Amino acid sequence: MADNDVDTAAPKPEPTPGLTLAQFEDWHKEIKEQPPWRSATDRVADYFDGNQLDSDILRKQQSIGMPPAIEPLMGPALAYICGQEAKLRRDFRIVPAGDKGGDDVAEAINIKLNEAERHAKADKACSNAFRAQAGLGVGWVEVSRNPDPFMYRYRALDVHRNEIFYDWKGTRDPDMHDHRYLIRRRWTDKEQAKLLFPDKTELIEKAATGWQSFEQFTNDGGHSTGLHMSTGAVAPSYGAVTTPLPGDTQTSYPMLSSAYQSERGSSIEEQEWRDSANKRVALFEVWYRVWSRVLILRSPDGRVVEYDQANEVHVTAVAQGLVKPEYAVISKVRLSWWLGPHKLSDEPCPYAHNRIPYVPFWNRREDRTGVPYGLGRAWIYLQDTVNATLSKLRWGLSAVRTVRTEGATVDDDNTLRREVARSDADIVLTKNFTKDQHVFKVERDFQLTDQQSNMLNDSREGIKRVGAMGGPEATQQQASPFANADLVHQASLGQGELFDNFQGSRTEVGELLTSMIIEDMSGVETTVMTKGDVSKAPREIRLNAPTPGAAYLTNDVARTRLKVELEDVPASSSYRGQQLNVFGEAYKSTPTEFQKVLFPYMLTLMDLPNRDEAIKAVREASSQPTEEQIQQRIEEAVKKALMESDADFRMKELVEDARVNDAKIKKLTADAVAKNTEASFEAMQAAGVVIAAPQAAPVADEIMRGAGHTAPAPGATSPNIAAVAPQVPAEANPVPVTPGTHPSSPASGMTGIETPRLND
Repeated sequence: MADNDVDTAAPKPEPTPGLTLAQFEDWHKEIKEQPPWRSATDRVADYFDGNQLDSDILRKQQSIGMPPAIEPLMGPALAYICGQEAKLRRDFRIVPAGDKGGDDVAEAINIKLNEAERHAKADKACSNAFRAQAGLGVGWVEVSRNPDPFMYRYRALDVHRNEIFYDWKGTRDPDMHDHRYLIRRRWTDKEQAKLLFPDKTELIEKAATGWQSFEQFTNDGGHSTGLHMSTGAVAPSYGAVTTPLPGDTQTSYPMLSSAYQSERGSSIEEQEWRDSANKRVALFEVWYRVWSRVLILRSPDGRVVEYDQANEVHVTAVAQGLVKPEYAVISKVRLSWWLGPHKLSDEPCPYAHNRIPYVPFWNRREDRTGVPYGLGRAWIYLQDTVNATLSKLRWGLSAVRTVRTEGATVDDDNTLRREVARSDADIVLTKNFTKDQHVFKVERDFQLTDQQSNMLNDSREGIKRVGAMGGPEATQQQASPFANADLVHQASLGQGELFDNFQGSRTEVGELLTSMIIEDMSGVETTVMTKGDVSKAPREIRLNAPTPGAAYLTNDVARTRLKVELEDVPASSSYRGQQLNVFGEAYKSTPTEFQKVLFPYMLTLMDLPNRDEAIKAVREASSQPTEEQIQQRIEEAVKKALMESDADFRMKELVEDARVNDAKIKKLTADAVAKNTEASFEAMQAAGVVIAAPQAAPVADEIMRGAGHTAPAPGATSPNIAAVAPQVPAEANPVPVTPGTHPSSPASGMTGIETPRLND
């Protein structure tokens, strides 16, 4: 085998035995050796909450009669920056990661992600984490499945910084992809812990109560020695799985004994996980990585999967040379639960994304130590200056200076001081008091100097400058309709790094939500209804639909490459209000014919109760014709009706004309037949007369000729009538033309105008 060849038949690495107690204790020791930054961060958090005077300061002020004074500027300054986050908030958006035809899948998953964003309270969790990020240096958000089946499937919760302990030796990768572990410590009632781990009920009960019913009267004797007969179970060190010997019955006592001995020898202190007085225990949720060298397959489209010898598709792809396997060092995330030194469970990552489901929101970290810090560190000195100056001013305004000789008053010193401080003071001088020998004066000459006033104002403005909140010019800009947009732009520039880190962490929250959505939808045929907008109508998208005649699925969610981004335009109501003002100014100067097109887009910026219905009504109304168009359509309809009615009339007229013509033709035909019949009858009558009186024929011809009759040429055309000799003038041939000879017999047929029968 060549050097660059890869042995695909290499054995798989042995499964990890899980997290051991020794390794957990090492991480616990590392956490204790981290720089003590949490106490300083807690002090900054107290300042944001308005708790800004400690006991020592109050005691000193009380000793000199100085009243305490606090002007809480840090809290409002942080609230202002958090308000900018709300204005600049952007929704999640799913886009295809280079795959062709993935637009429908991306649009459908985007609808599911926006639904999860609302119901899982992702916006609220990210906002709370942003507050800790901006003011304290770091915030945390947990993205997981909801264990309560009666609530929404997913949840996003902000987690207090003091519950999270992470690998301090890892790199400063914002996503913490190379950190070895992340531990969350949560205090809970022991009864709830027993419900979470029903198979460890007895262990949790004994450990939570301090082994009161298990520990012997004396520590000498009465404990498990680790030696057992064949009827007992092997009791290994806690952290491994107890394996009964063949034929043995596993009992709880060896396990409890081993757990008790492990607790006695553990370096994890009792107060860190057990509160026997309140019956509470601390559960350690340990997410850790296990690195291994494995074979991977890298497809031409960029997908990377771990090679599986049991998968026929992988084996076939390698055999055909479609992909080439290669070795890579990867990490797999596992989850382990601990009750102090007692391991309750250890399992692979329950999520397909193979990532720790806790998202950090970083602000800034020290270069040398990596300690996170926020704006509160720079604000504390300025806040102390403001408080001290105000306290000094209040004390100075109420301060009284007394100058007197000894024995000038009858009261003792303490009584005199209290009396002088009163607004209705009554001071009694001694009887021997004389102005020449004694002095008694009360002076109140304290005044606010310019230096003190400037120092106070500089400290106030310094907090604004550190937070990039803008100075007095921000107040002057309120008269402009674009003032809010200018302030947002100014804040985004002053805290660009903060908002950039926040958007990266918020995007990761969307990625974890998307991964769980895709995992739950993979292989399940689903129909998603899009809402539509002002430019396109709602439609249905089928996901994981079976393809007829093919082995793959149409719109396969598991195989479509997607990525999560943030919308280009903030989605908060305050920002929409700003955009509405700007849009309204542009809308006023837009021509009327274009206002109809822009008006639905203006409605999307308004916070109307039924905004979608209003947009739908506007779209339907925009498709309705105007009065001019309606009048034009009416006129066109009338013309068309008239044309259609005229055509019908003409068609009816033609039909009537056809009927009349048919009747006329029939009448003409009947008249012709009648005339022909009459002519034939008259001809036969004339023939009879000619036969009876031949001498009448020339007379008749002359009469007809005198009436203008012209004999037809060439004469008779009937084949049954003999040809008539040409007529000659009367003067040339006075003898009338007569028919041919008579037929010899009736059977010879007709040869002239005569017929065999008289009735023919």
